This record gives sequence, C-alpha cells and structure tokens, in this order.
Amino acid sequence: MQNLRKAVVCSLVAVLVASATVAPVTGAASAATGSGGVTVHASPDATSVAPGETTTTTVAVSNVTAGVGAYNLTVALSNASVARIADYSLVGGPEGANVETNADNSSLRVTAYGVDTDQNGTVELVRLELAGETVGESDVDIDVRVVGDEAGNEYEPVSVSAGTLSVSERPRTATTTSDDGGGGGGGGGANVPPPPVQLSTERTDGGVRLDVRNARPGESAGASVAGLAAGDATLERVDLEFAGEAAHVVFEFTGGDGTPDGIARPPGGAVLGHVAVASRYAPASVVGRATYRFSVSADALPEGAALDDVTVYHYAGGSWTEARVVRDSNAFTATADGLSQFAVVVDRSSDNPVTSTAATETTEGSATTGTTGEEAATTANTGGDAEGGVPGFGGSVTLAALVGGVLFALGRR
Repeated sequence: MQNLRKAVVCSLVAVLVASATVAPVTGAASAATGSGGVTVHASPDATSVAPGETTTTTVAVSNVTAGVGAYNLTVALSNASVARIADYSLVGGPEGANVETNADNSSLRVTAYGVDTDQNGTVELVRLELAGETVGESDVDIDVRVVGDEAGNEYEPVSVSAGTLSVSERPRTATTTSDDGGGGGGGGGANVPPPPVQLSTERTDGGVRLDVRNARPGESAGASVAGLAAGDATLERVDLEFAGEAAHVVFEFTGGDGTPDGIARPPGGAVLGHVAVASRYAPASVVGRATYRFSVSADALPEGAALDDVTVYHYAGGSWTEARVVRDSNAFTATADGLSQFAVVVDRSSDNPVTSTAATETTEGSATTGTTGEEAATTANTGGDAEGGVPGFGGSVTLAALVGGVLFALGRR
C-alpha cells in the first residue's frame, strides 16, 4: 500500500511540475483541443461588502462535461488595501491539496487532485470569505494553469472571467423632525434601520472563535471554520439562525476526540469526535437553530460500519438529542435546535437515519482547508513559467496519462 501511494504521489508531482512550466490562463482562451472548453469564473461576478464585514465568493467552472478531478489555479485581489481573503475552503473533497497564501492575504494558490464534483454544468472548486477593510474597489482575478476532468483529461480551451468586489459604507438614514410649530400633521421622518449582523472568525489554540455583533430574531450568519479537527471528524462550517437579540456575543468551538468528563456518553457506538461550545457576553440561547457542516473519512469508521451510520447528537438540558443529518459522499450537514455541544457518532440503531444525497460513497478526502493528505507537501510546484505554450502539461507528459493514473490508482486502494 505504501509503495502504491508513493508511486501515485510521484506521478502527481510529475504532473504538477510539468503544469508549472507553462503560462497561466489569465482571461484569454487557449487554442488546443481536449475534453472541451470550460470557463473558470468568480461567482457571483460582482459583490459588495462593508468595512469590517465579510462576503462569500466562489471560484467555479462552467460547461464541464466529466466533472473536475484536478486543478492548479490562483485567485487574487487586485487591490489589497480594500479587502483581504479571510478564509477559504476547498469543495469536492480533494484526495490531496496544497494551498499557499501571500503575506497580506490578498492571493491564494491551490493545487488539488482527486476532486469529486458533479459531472455536468457548473461546479464549485474554492469558496472564499472576503473581508472588507477600507472603502474602494478590487478585481477578483483568477489565473488558471490547468483544469482536468475526473477521467484524467485536460479541459481545453480554458477561458477565465474575473469578478469585482466593492467595499462601501452601508447607508444610514437619520431620523428628522419638523421645526415648524404650526399646524398638525405632516413632517415626520424616516426610521434609522437596525445595524447589520456582523460575524468574524478567529483561530484559537484549540479551536475557532465566532464573534457576532447585532444578532436579532429572524437574522442569520455563518462562516467557514477552516477545518476544525474534532477527533476523526472535521468541522468545516457553522451557520446560525438567531432567536434572540444580542449586541455582542462570542461563541468558542473546541474540537476533541471523545466525550468530556462530567456528562453521559451519547447514544450509539463509537464517538468519532466531539465539539464543545462556550458563549460569552450573551447566552447561547440567542441562537434558535444551528447548522454544522463536517466531513468524516470512511477509513476512520470501525469495522463493519458505513458512512450512512454516522449521525450527530447535541447535548442540551442534561440529555442528548439526535440532530437532522444529510450526507453527500463523506460530507455531512447536521441541523439542531439551539446551539450546544455536539458529538459525531456511529449509531447503526438510529431512529433518525442519515439522508444521503449522493449515489456513491468516497472513502477519502473532504471539503477541507489548507493542506490535506499525508503526501500534500509534495503535491505542488511553484516554479516559474516557460516561454510560450498553452496551459497543460507539455512535452511527452500528459494530463490524461498521469492524473488519470493517479485517480485510477487511488480508486484501486
């Protein structure tokens, strides 16, 4: 098994070294032929945010005909003074990935393989949380070195469409009154709208801190938590729907590999992971509903268990209650009433079976952030560009032969 993995990694390194020797696509299509033409673009193509707030932009590929299995691309903000890349996550559960950011967090380079996406249409590759800093405008530029399908064929030609980000102060309308003392009626003024809900994230030594401002009933907010490890589970994102009001509340999420001391073990069999939740400045009851997105590798399951046996229990009021869980491959979405600590559990006797949205299961990889896989340190080459050429692998080294061999070998494990 180790020799097979080494052979796979060596093939991947050869692919990425070769792909790094050609010029990136920065808006114009190449003239070669292959799996067909695709467009890599920012979605939405235009977005806005206020200073101190965040907005989500994705890097997507349209017109795919056989999914996306591997890619090498860079996304960058043209004006680093107005915004920064606050967070990111990789979509499609890559088997291996290498992510590089620059010093001011204005650019992100991603090399990934073993990606599992929808086969046709438009698919997402990278989700970005962009944080507004100062008022101004910035392009969301994308450079593509290579995009390949899940069978190992290179998409050609590849065109690129950049996005735009506008950072501006939110309008405030002051309340006015009439100075005219005569007569009744008339006058009056407009009401000042409530301030927007703001959510920011910060990594801590043991977890992630979510700082929420201006929470109120009926509003919601969410953020990526940058792949918080919780035993054999990885928490990717938290979304909150508020039922109460709080000018300022901080939630701290801490991952662990077992049930904490002092509380009963959750129902079911093996506990794959546990996430503790603590609140400051306001009670956790300001949250009416919480949605957690996490991933679990099939390799982490006990013998005889399947991904459909994975479920979530949340702890509140001195007892465990099963959450509603939907599975898509090895990615899970759990929804619970209220915000409280929760455990990811293997429970084959669950009365609330996991709903699966995927026809097949993958046994490795997840929608994670940062470097994934034990071989990730060898999966990227950041060398310069050769003169001329089109995006791809050049010479006698082809994407179909090498990435195809990688994906075939991984599928045989």
